[in-house]
Amino acid sequence: MAGLAAVCLAVHADHVTKVLEVYQWTNSVSVFLEMNDSLSKTETRTNWVRSQVSMTEGQSYVDAQVRGAHVKVEIVRIDLTNRVVIAKEDGVETSYGFKPEDIRRPSANGGFTVDYKDAELDRVFDVYALLIHRTLLVHPKIRRQHLLVSIKTDGKDQFIQAFEHFLKDNNIVPIPDGDAFQVIVPQDFEKVFLEAGKGLPVPPENRLPGRYQFTYAGVQLEQVLDVYKNILGRKWIASPLPPGGLIELKTNRGLTKAEALHALDVSFVLDGVKPVYVGDDSFKLVPL
Repeated sequence: MAGLAAVCLAVHADHVTKVLEVYQWTNSVSVFLEMNDSLSKTETRTNWVRSQVSMTEGQSYVDAQVRGAHVKVEIVRIDLTNRVVIAKEDGVETSYGFKPEDIRRPSANGGFTVDYKDAELDRVFDVYALLIHRTLLVHPKIRRQHLLVSIKTDGKDQFIQAFEHFLKDNNIVPIPDGDAFQVIVPQDFEKVFLEAGKGLPVPPENRLPGRYQFTYAGVQLEQVLDVYKNILGRKWIASPLPPGGLIELKTNRGLTKAEALHALDVSFVLDGVKPVYVGDDSFKLVPL
């Protein structure tokens, strides 16, 4: 499942995928990809939209940035020896090369060198999520801040500490949510979230493989409601929604049904509304 990062009437778009970094973990390898899609062309310029995603072998991602021109990317194999990622784009086998310096490996003492200079916050969020083994649920206001991150560390724990210190310096608070999620909110929203979260179901503690994945980059709340209703199996009691409500949610692994519902519940709260069950077959959204 994927949200629309941008809406365009064009149904044909050029799609270009490239490898940004490859992470070699103890028991797995993951690749950090950047996908670019052309929205329009003139004689002198092509306008592009971009998305970034982290995946491991066997995972897939639907690049839905252009309406009517979605591209499904599946990671078949990450070959460190030949420095190539074997993938399928809409079922057609393709490959993406990368350089030796793009590979991030743990050191002999278990450390991990991470070096960013003026990197986009979204990109560093992806690495942070991988290192803490959690799915991030980020307040949409933070996504729109366009902060740049400069961090260089020689260890996984040091990077996590340095990045969380960077967030604190920018009045951003990470809040652990069960063992599967990390909620990222502005400091002035922390108390609101903690109070609103009291009535939400407790997130599950199992880490079983799931099939639900989301990539919502500023998607209208109404669009996400359609997905939520289908997963929840309840009818929405329609009521006015907050103006300009946008959902930001990008998963870095498949979620179980319970995890998917919790991720969406929290995303609604971060957008200013709280889901409340009504009877046995309905729900409504209550403004915070």
